[in-house]
Amino acid sequence: TEQDLADSESRLRRFLNAIQAAILVTDSEGRPYMANNAARELLANHAISLDPPKRLAEFYQFYLAGSDQLSPVNRLPMFKAMWGEISKADDIEIEKAGKRVRLKIQSIPILDKASGKKVEYIVTTFE
Repeated sequence: TEQDLADSESRLRRFLNAIQAAILVTDSEGRPYMANNAARELLANHAISLDPPKRLAEFYQFYLAGSDQLSPVNRLPMFKAMWGEISKADDIEIEKAGKRVRLKIQSIPILDKASGKKVEYIVTTFE
C-alpha cells in the first residue's frame, strides 16, 4: 500500500541520516536523487541541482589537495562511476566555511535490474 511505501521511505531516510559519513545518491547523469543530512551539510545544499557532469568539480568546488586547481572531472570518483567503475580518491578538498577540508571519496555504480550493465544510480560517500 501507499502507507507501507511511505513508512519504508521514512525508515530509509532515518537510517541514512544516522550515518555520519556523507552519502549522495545520483542518477546516471550525476543529478542528485537522495542525500543524507551529512551530505547536505558538506555540500552546502548544492545537492539540490546539478549542471552537466563535466562541471562536477566547479559545482561542488572540488580542488586537488594542496592547490587552487579544480579537480579534473575525469579524476572524480562520481564521474568514473558514471562509466561503471568503482572508484576512490583521497586527494580532493572542498571549500567549507572559508577553509579547505580534505575528503576521502568513494563512488559505486548501481546497475539496472534488467541488463545488469547500464548504470542507473551512483552512490558516493564522503569522509
